[in-house]
Amino acid sequence: FASSFTQNGVDFDLGIEGVRELAGDSFLPQFLRWWGVDLPMEERHEIMSVYTNRGSYRIRGEAAREDLRAAFPASVRDIERFFDFNAKIIAERSDGPAPKPPYEMSLLEKLSYGMSSLAKRPNLLRYGLRDSSRVLPGILHDPELVRVANSKTIEDMVYLAVAYRWEAFTSGKIMYPKGGIGALPEAIAASIAARGGQVHTSTEVQAIRQGPSGFEVECVDGRTFAATKVIVAAPMPWAAFTLFRD
Repeated sequence: FASSFTQNGVDFDLGIEGVRELAGDSFLPQFLRWWGVDLPMEERHEIMSVYTNRGSYRIRGEAAREDLRAAFPASVRDIERFFDFNAKIIAERSDGPAPKPPYEMSLLEKLSYGMSSLAKRPNLLRYGLRDSSRVLPGILHDPELVRVANSKTIEDMVYLAVAYRWEAFTSGKIMYPKGGIGALPEAIAASIAARGGQVHTSTEVQAIRQGPSGFEVECVDGRTFAATKVIVAAPMPWAAFTLFRD
């Protein structure tokens, strides 16, 4: 989703069109500096235009509540609930340090984390990973308003993604890399290459095996790479039952 192209002097973003975590008070700029990545950025104040078969809507990121209330005066309470609910879910997601990976937890640690999560993250656990199309109608009762709320996301996402996108949209701190959103992964890849690393794109991994001194990563084109450590960013159940062999 972090890719873009330029056509006739206009930058087109294929997925995300700005990153809240690139703001100066967030963690990504520190990470990029650590990698030696110099990425000029501009602050973006977004305006969203939505067109449906019932009407057209113009929503400003820094005045989203007001614009939605003006467009849907009969749904003012639902709109307030929507924004408050999103803030609550994002706050629950960010509460406290990152937990250990489950495979590093003892049974007692897993039970303790599960019980504390029920108390600290009830909305995140109940709604965060559910399909947004099932959650939104329970918050916004006007189907047209549901369509407008969903238009800020890539379709068929979990509700946590909807909450994040609207929170970022209304934060007023959307940062945009000059040259398009694709400049971000390109800059990171260039930094890795400058340190002697290699970046392989469009290379599908079909198996990860444990070798005598680490791991072997086998690609569909027959190439094999060796490493003492492997970081897998794919969903863990899929990786565990599909990629890991022997």
